[in-house]
Amino acid sequence: MPRRKKLAAATILIACPLTWIGYQVNWVRERRAVLNAPEKYNVFEGIQTAISRSGEEFIVEPSTDDAPWPLGWLGEKGQFVLGMNASKPAAQISRIRKLFPEAKIELVPEEDIDFESLAQAASARR
Repeated sequence: MPRRKKLAAATILIACPLTWIGYQVNWVRERRAVLNAPEKYNVFEGIQTAISRSGEEFIVEPSTDDAPWPLGWLGEKGQFVLGMNASKPAAQISRIRKLFPEAKIELVPEEDIDFESLAQAASARR
């Protein structure tokens, strides 16, 4: 019996850290999938684009924040501001907030979004 207990303990000591690392890698993969397909997720990162909002023009600045710990160790960059189509369901907006907890999510009216420019910018990053 002692051998089985040692094997079980060794398995747990190996499996738990690997599972945790796998979760973090998946988080990075999901974040990148969202940023690389703005036309699908209706999310756009710090592209320097003027957006009209209640008569005021503003610029969405590129990222300056750190990614949540430990995503920075995996090469992920943080996002300061992300724009998102305001007409999307609350569940999708909530999912984006969980994927990017460090970012301020700006909800932008659909008529103010230039999806063609966003798609071109995303394909240039790939």
